[in-house]
Amino acid sequence: MRVHRIFSIIVDALFSPQCASCDAPVKTNFFPICDNCTASLLPYTSLFCPHCGNRLPSFLSMCHKECAYILGAGTEFNTPVAQSLVHALKYKNRKYAATVMGKFIAEYFSRTFPMHRLNAATCIIVPVPTSRKHLRTRGYNQAVCIAREFALFSGISEAAIQNNIVIKARTTKSQTECVSVRERKENIKGSFAMKNGTIVRDKDIILIDDVHTTGATMRELSLLLKQNGARKILALVFAKT
Repeated sequence: MRVHRIFSIIVDALFSPQCASCDAPVKTNFFPICDNCTASLLPYTSLFCPHCGNRLPSFLSMCHKECAYILGAGTEFNTPVAQSLVHALKYKNRKYAATVMGKFIAEYFSRTFPMHRLNAATCIIVPVPTSRKHLRTRGYNQAVCIAREFALFSGISEAAIQNNIVIKARTTKSQTECVSVRERKENIKGSFAMKNGTIVRDKDIILIDDVHTTGATMRELSLLLKQNGARKILALVFAKT
């Protein structure tokens, strides 16, 4: 954390800190979001059923028990600030927006600990993989950026992040281009492959991504992880629709 802060001081001296959402001046690049934008992000305080969206009091109270994972989301996606942060990270090359998202879900994770009871220090953190094509185009995987910031603000070693045990085996079109839930499921079906299944056996998994919409991607990944012996799976995202 100390090294990160020193680096931030240097960056602040070289580049004027600005809000990752609205571009307003902010105090530091270490947490690049203004007070107004921060205030507009409603923090969630519960877990969610990924099938119906119901709020859940704990991991043990799934209303749709056929779901392979439980959903944790820091905030609501359908707000201008949440959408602008996600857009900035994914399409504007503003990787510093991941700092805001990572800190936000780290606080959510700590806030909801009595419900999920997962010790992040002993879990495996898996950022949702992206294809080689998208990686070449964007230059980075936004889920990996968020995962690193989540680990930093949670005090977790980056060694907990495993971004190579699951890969995107084939390129799919963006899920945003799919017009129905069925199309999203078909688009993502069979697109992931496990490189080392022994790592996840009998382990609790935290999947990291920016947004949860229909859950088709998380479902496909969770089923693959379960097939390789994973125990509990928490899909942890910055925002959900």
